[in-house]
Amino acid sequence: MRNAIYVLVGVQVAILVFALISTSASSGMDAAGRGMAEGLLVAGGIAMAVIFLPAVLLAGNPRWQKLALGLALLFPALILLYLAAL
Repeated sequence: MRNAIYVLVGVQVAILVFALISTSASSGMDAAGRGMAEGLLVAGGIAMAVIFLPAVLLAGNPRWQKLALGLALLFPALILLYLAAL
């Protein structure tokens, strides 16, 4: 389960990095819109770091792996709840 937690966290961080790079490099928006988008992505990255750092640290201990898996799945669950509410 430890490897699954690492993969989940890694994929979500890779998606965030891809979104940040694609917003900066090849966006067709003006500077104000791009700055706002980058600011929101950075704020999301900070929120992800607050959640993922304990998940990665707890993944090493077999006793706390279920909590770590729950933390790693928190953002996908929130996104699914948001999409279901639309």
